[in-house]
Amino acid sequence: MPRPECQVDNFLLRFQPVEFIQEARDLHTLVALVAAGIGCAIVPASISNIVSKGVVLVTLSGKYSAWDVGIAWNPAIDDPARDRFLAVSGVV
Repeated sequence: MPRPECQVDNFLLRFQPVEFIQEARDLHTLVALVAAGIGCAIVPASISNIVSKGVVLVTLSGKYSAWDVGIAWNPAIDDPARDRFLAVSGVV
């Protein structure tokens, strides 16, 4: 499975050339840079609750615009909160 940065790189290949002004891994930093007018950023849709005023969040589509995720846990460790989450998510 590719890392998230590889997923973004693959998505951007359709729009070459792409000029990078600033790169950051922290989502709050990315949102702050966009709010300050320093370009745009590809971010997870889950950041909608931290988007600053004046920043527009648009859902992307097409190849490489989605990311498959999974759940990992250690069944040897007793964790009631995890067990409830797994039950609600339909995993077990």
